[in-house]
Amino acid sequence: MDDFATWAPVLRLLRAAHADSLAVPGGHVTGQIGIHSWSLHLPRRMPPPGQAAQLSDVQDEYDTVQLVQAALTKAGVEDMSFVAEISPSGHTALDLFGPSPAVERSFGVHPGALVLVEDSVPEPWRRLPEPVPGAAPAPSVDLALLERTLRERIPDAVAATEEEIAAAEARLGVTLPDELKVLYGVTRAKWEDFRDDDDGWERVVDAVGFEPFSTDELTVADASSRPSRWQFGAMTRGSGSDRNHNCPCCHPFRLRPTHRGAGVVQGVKVERATVRTTLTP
Repeated sequence: MDDFATWAPVLRLLRAAHADSLAVPGGHVTGQIGIHSWSLHLPRRMPPPGQAAQLSDVQDEYDTVQLVQAALTKAGVEDMSFVAEISPSGHTALDLFGPSPAVERSFGVHPGALVLVEDSVPEPWRRLPEPVPGAAPAPSVDLALLERTLRERIPDAVAATEEEIAAAEARLGVTLPDELKVLYGVTRAKWEDFRDDDDGWERVVDAVGFEPFSTDELTVADASSRPSRWQFGAMTRGSGSDRNHNCPCCHPFRLRPTHRGAGVVQGVKVERATVRTTLTP
């Protein structure tokens, strides 16, 4: 991963696209390349009206990224971010931001939070949910109406079998709420059921109001399946054993039937370990 030749083709494309800004003192380019995706500030040719973008439109970019992705795969690294300063003469300083157990993974070129105590977790993980004595379904719950409505909206859906529902309960160690049992009794929410129906999955989402997991994917919303990031936490840390004491959204008996939804909160970040490579052609 530290071989400059791996990154040189990508840097040549970025240098050609940003020659003017790179010539200014302090000018630099940034980017991120992962095994399954990448983010590079490169111009792209717009396809003609009515035509989808083609791989040939970004062939040079794709080929250069493939070299880095192959190196990532070989090294067993999920992704790398970088910052490069390229002078008009071609002298290049490349900073690679790699993964580290001491630094939280980030979603961009900027580093995540520095973790000073090994296996520590954000304090909110240690919060227990507020007790709700006497909690029960609302009087307005009408399971028969729910089933009729779902069948009217997604009449061609493939239902989960009683065995599949029972297997999910056994795997999770909890009894599914009646509303979820009704949902899975109408649709098992598997993508392959809509392979020949482009709009089928959208009908399910519209009918339910979210993108449901299948019975095989249904999980309990605990800390291991929904980890919290330090940017959402306080400045207080807990130990790794505190993972069993979850915040309200990660209570051991709160089911997670969907994967939709995310939030972003700005936080203070510090630089993670880098590898700096320089080259003078």
